[in-house]
Amino acid sequence: MRPPHITATDKIASLLSMVLQRLRKEIAVAMRGFSAHRVTNVAFPAVGTGNLKYSTDDVADVMMDTINSFFMTSTQTDIKKVYIVIYYQDEQSLQVGIQFVCT
Repeated sequence: MRPPHITATDKIASLLSMVLQRLRKEIAVAMRGFSAHRVTNVAFPAVGTGNLKYSTDDVADVMMDTINSFFMTSTQTDIKKVYIVIYYQDEQSLQVGIQFVCT
């Protein structure tokens, strides 16, 4: 019996999924740590959207979902503001950043 055929595209998609899951985990850990230390303002870079060229949409979605989940499940936190620093590489990145801030 032959193993299932796996394409390069499948491998890339799988790798991207793993990277985004790791990003989600690291942001959640950081938010809990900031909250435990009573930090009020937090800034995160949009990791991977610069030289690594990850999709700004994908990274922004993961970051926003993770940060929103933190606030929905945390009963007490001193965090008041969370800033996402987006690497400006083109007009599309800027539009995602503007949409991200407005939602």
